[in-house]
Amino acid sequence: MTPASTIPTKSTIVPFNFLESTYPVLRNFLEVMPLKELYYLRQKNENVNSLSRFRGEIVDVLCIITDTVEPWNCQYISHSEFMNRPTPTKPFAYLDVVMGSDISPKALLAKIGEQQYFGLYISGEYHWQDVVSFLHPGVSVLCLYEIMELPKEDMKKFFKILIDYKIERIQFCNNTCEESWFYAAHKTWNSLIGTGLKRVEVREWFNMELTATTTDDATTKLSMNLLVDADFDGEDEYFSGDELDDDEYDGHN
Repeated sequence: MTPASTIPTKSTIVPFNFLESTYPVLRNFLEVMPLKELYYLRQKNENVNSLSRFRGEIVDVLCIITDTVEPWNCQYISHSEFMNRPTPTKPFAYLDVVMGSDISPKALLAKIGEQQYFGLYISGEYHWQDVVSFLHPGVSVLCLYEIMELPKEDMKKFFKILIDYKIERIQFCNNTCEESWFYAAHKTWNSLIGTGLKRVEVREWFNMELTATTTDDATTKLSMNLLVDADFDGEDEYFSGDELDDDEYDGHN
């Protein structure tokens, strides 16, 4: 009996073109395809554009503005107009919302349908809980402008949530932003050293900035546009978590 050959055979790679699949298979691909990939594929293939209409309109940037403010830029869509559209419009890159009393984040997100944007910009008048409603694990950039309500008793909870989402860059440009916010963020993040965070660095210059590094070396940078008198020597300062005690913290509120 001739023994089986032990010489490895060269595998044959057969290219797979899912666009040539049957409709049920193609439909499955279109249902789970990330918005960004589908957006560009639609531009190249009219058949895909037609077959994927059930996913709604896909854009790179979506700008929504409260009906209580007159749009200053043609990019902005009034909240009422957006909510009355027959099909959803889904951003794959940036969501920009100018908040007002007429906007419910929950209702707006239900209309959008899918949260795949990585950049989140919020302005107008809003509560910190509105910000949290718009967050999802894919957000890497968060910019907050104008008037955000953040009571002292909620600061710790808010900054804990922000670090939990592992957002790479957080920028506060609020009219209501004050030093107490920065010290609350600093104190909260310092308290997490050893339980998820490895260190927290602070730099005070034109902006007050915190950089938190996780135990797996991911970083979150938070900066606040505040006019402060800082003794800055060009070097980052390292904190173990003990530098800002309760009395010092309370003195900044």
